[in-house]
Amino acid sequence: MPSNPPTAPELDAYRAEADRFIAELDEEYYLHYAGLKDRLELEAIYERHADLTELERAQSLGAAVDGDRGVRELWHFACEGYVGKLTRGHAERLAALEAELEVTVDGEAIPFRMLRPTIAKNSA
Repeated sequence: MPSNPPTAPELDAYRAEADRFIAELDEEYYLHYAGLKDRLELEAIYERHADLTELERAQSLGAAVDGDRGVRELWHFACEGYVGKLTRGHAERLAALEAELEVTVDGEAIPFRMLRPTIAKNSA
């Protein structure tokens, strides 16, 4: 059963922490996919913001949905965060695999992530 809906100040605090969480995730994904980090490391980010992604929090926010679009978006975020917490290990493994894969084109080894830009450059 969901707990009591959060108060307006609790919603504001959740929203502020959610903004920090998203900024940290965005930075981590950027650094990894830009090639500035070898590994995608989500675990520490999810641990720092663990209270955002708890099932009970999502249920509580769901109980607060009353037609207010902002509250509905927070509920949506909490649900996605809960699923993201469950699947972060898979995301990290997928990112590691993508970083390691190479394709050979005309005898040249090309990193998997550079395949599209290389094709685009060669067909222009």
